[in-house]
Amino acid sequence: MALDTSHLGQLVKEMTSRRADERRRAKDFQDLLDRGGWVLAFSHHHLAEIYGHNDPQVRDARLAYIRSLPIVAYVQSVSGPEAAFGSIVDVLATEVRAAISIGNSDPVAVAAAALPYVFAYASGAAVMRSLDAVGPIFGSLVRAQANKARRIVALSRADVEKPPDLPIDQLLRQPLRTPESQEAFFASFGAVLLREVAERGDERIEDPAEVTAEFISAVQDGVREIHETGEHPVIHLLNRMGIRREDIADEGTLGDALRIFLHRQRALTAASAAGINPRDVIEHVRTDKLPSAVIGEALQAYGQEPKRRKGSVMNDVNLVCLTPYVHLTTVDKGTFGNVARASARSPSFKSVIGRVTRQASYYELTPEITKTGQDITAV
Repeated sequence: MALDTSHLGQLVKEMTSRRADERRRAKDFQDLLDRGGWVLAFSHHHLAEIYGHNDPQVRDARLAYIRSLPIVAYVQSVSGPEAAFGSIVDVLATEVRAAISIGNSDPVAVAAAALPYVFAYASGAAVMRSLDAVGPIFGSLVRAQANKARRIVALSRADVEKPPDLPIDQLLRQPLRTPESQEAFFASFGAVLLREVAERGDERIEDPAEVTAEFISAVQDGVREIHETGEHPVIHLLNRMGIRREDIADEGTLGDALRIFLHRQRALTAASAAGINPRDVIEHVRTDKLPSAVIGEALQAYGQEPKRRKGSVMNDVNLVCLTPYVHLTTVDKGTFGNVARASARSPSFKSVIGRVTRQASYYELTPEITKTGQDITAV
């Protein structure tokens, strides 16, 4: 079972509470888990959220709880068991390897083939040993990663002008912007993006103007590079992305090409870390059909737009990506709603998603963990 941060935090808080009734309730729940054979599952994002907590007492209590567990399931890292808690990249690498081994990229088939290899098992104390040795350094790293995630989410999910929704063959026949119109475009685009980052991005982004300016500058550098080559911008982008014309449907758009590129790059990054031949990935894997890709894309496409686009949304998606490999995943209210919306609109998502539940508190999970024989693909 994969607990979200809220339920894990509640459980640990009550285990160490001064109130006897709360300690007893937490102990009863833990006893129920133990008797039922439930093993808690953890990945890098669980530990990153713990180490990134501002309160050292809360952080230490949650880490002590994990150490106390006689057995935990942890995502296997492609770097080896000594690397402890693997991340979504490691899950994706396992899915890539599974897709190659079975010769197709059907998400349900890939999840079934990957299932035996996603998690490893050890005592909490044993798996925490490597992190305990580098705790302060790891804490600094995850805080830097969290800051980067806030920027990525604020920029990537901003409601700004998207690539033209035209087939690529038709797009190639469109007139190009003049230098003057391009300058006007960047001024308008930058103003909208700044407003999006400032008003809809994570409140912890200290300088939205700096984040926006840095991004716009990088895009402008890329545009200048294209002009220097003399190539058509669309052809240049496709070549840079390694996208072949046959990779895109006849009516495919530049947005479709970008989607293929992003999924492929994530899979290639994971494959590289796992020592998988990149040519095997390109030739034999539909990277947009891997379980993690299907889940992430559907949650972004059909999830409800929050008032503020927080960096933690990436952790929420990563948690849901574990659902094909665990019997039960607990999520917060917003994520549960997004899972329900995606299930209603994406057959691929619904086919691969595992059992997900939302409860106000950890002890309200009791009916869920005492169920037997339930279809784990039901939401």
